[in-house]
Amino acid sequence: MKIFKVPNDVSIPGFRKMTKKDAAQVHVLLSEHLKKYEVHPEFSLAEVKHLLLPKDNIVDSYVVEDEEKKITDMISIYFVPCSVLTHPTIKEYKVISLTVQ
Repeated sequence: MKIFKVPNDVSIPGFRKMTKKDAAQVHVLLSEHLKKYEVHPEFSLAEVKHLLLPKDNIVDSYVVEDEEKKITDMISIYFVPCSVLTHPTIKEYKVISLTVQ
């Protein structure tokens, strides 16, 4: 987490952590993006909220909001705990899966 921590000062204007109020716009953005592919999942608004709203040590999602308060981009990072069986001191680490929109 130390290596992939998002810095406090980001150079992208409007970049911030996703909130509940962003879910509807993120749903539209994600749905439009997925339509580019012949085979793709179709998520409901409830599924987008469940899968993408930030949850401590599970998922972090960030959006880019323009001057008109429209969400133009999003990114989500999933943290998956993995056990380390043979290391004498490290018992667990987190694998990160990154999704960029």
